[in-house]
Amino acid sequence: MNRHNLARDILQKGRLYRGLIKAQRNKKPVPLIANLYPTGACQARCVYCYVPMVGEYDNLTTEQKKQKKSLEREFTFEEWKQVIDDLYDRGTRRFGLIGGEPLIYHKIDEMIEHISSKNVFLLLSTNAFLIEKHLDAVKAAGEVAISLDGDMEGNDKNRGKGYFEQAVKGIDRAIEIGARVRLLAVVTRHNIDQIDWLTKFAEERNIYITFSPLLDAPDSRQESAESIRLDDEEIREFFKKLKDVKKKSMRVVNSVESLDYMIHYPIKYGDII
Repeated sequence: MNRHNLARDILQKGRLYRGLIKAQRNKKPVPLIANLYPTGACQARCVYCYVPMVGEYDNLTTEQKKQKKSLEREFTFEEWKQVIDDLYDRGTRRFGLIGGEPLIYHKIDEMIEHISSKNVFLLLSTNAFLIEKHLDAVKAAGEVAISLDGDMEGNDKNRGKGYFEQAVKGIDRAIEIGARVRLLAVVTRHNIDQIDWLTKFAEERNIYITFSPLLDAPDSRQESAESIRLDDEEIREFFKKLKDVKKKSMRVVNSVESLDYMIHYPIKYGDII
């Protein structure tokens, strides 16, 4: 991270922590962190994702059809500006752009510029396919979280043929322009053997990575997700393996404390305490 990005990161996170302290002191609920969905569209076809059902209609429940229609109706940029301004005025100091694929949204450059002008922390979650077309916007984000589940075979079984090649190209381009990149890996039976490969991939590029096992999927994806979802014992063994890797590599974001908690999770994984 260069000096400019480091200074910006310290300033933005400082504002976030000050907001948290202020909210605790005043005992007043504040939306410190807000995730925005610019679009429900996405080029990828991840087998466990909620997004693909945007393009489906048959066999959906009434509630899913309502959700589909709401996802297809995108806010205008002026509407998003109003939302962002309102959230900022209410105390939001960390914005996330997720989806869908945010870089598909036709006014994403303007949206990122508007958020960045408030000098708050901005996380852009992306598949990296369109990074080349939005270099300035990507560089302006505080952090760029890119989804990658393993090598070409392991990743593309989860996320669709051709995903790996485009994602790696986007990852390397984002690093080249000085963006702060973090990888997001969803672990299934397709790629449970990819922890070492992914960690090495992150180490070679001097970036970080967060691992998460697949725990849930939309109703329309339950059948495909069920066959690749890890069972409780497999999840426990995964967290044990990740803890060992964490001890050897500073590139794994998952904390030892969180891994210990998940190893000894008191109820069935996916259930809420």
